[in-house]
Amino acid sequence: MTEDNLGPSFEELQQIIAQKHGFYLSRDDPILVLYTMNEQLLHRNEAAVNQAIKNFTEVTEIEAMNWKKEISNTTKNLLETSLENHEKAWESYRSSSLSQVQQEITNYVNNHQKMQIKILKEYKFIGIMNMTASLFTLLAVLVWVGFVVVL
Repeated sequence: MTEDNLGPSFEELQQIIAQKHGFYLSRDDPILVLYTMNEQLLHRNEAAVNQAIKNFTEVTEIEAMNWKKEISNTTKNLLETSLENHEKAWESYRSSSLSQVQQEITNYVNNHQKMQIKILKEYKFIGIMNMTASLFTLLAVLVWVGFVVVL
């Protein structure tokens, strides 16, 4: 092999041609011009392929960085939106819960006030009945005293 490992050395090439085709290739054979041209083209193609690989690697790295930034921004926006939606949902839940608690307290207080009013009305009725009984008792005493005085 040659130093650049692209192809066989001249001696190796002579052996290969002798084995496959049955004749000896000399150093001044015109066909070696094609071999030399082919070898030069291989060197140029190798350099072009290496440059293409280098360019592809650079472009790929740039694209990867752009994707990383885009994914980072998208993730950040998604997280911010998710947090905002969570906060809105929490605020809505909290607000509805507070409204429900407030309504329950209002209902309890109103029911308690109604019960107190009912009890007060019952006490008033009992008071009026006591006053009426007291008046009847007083009237009965007056009638009895008047009856006893008359007798």
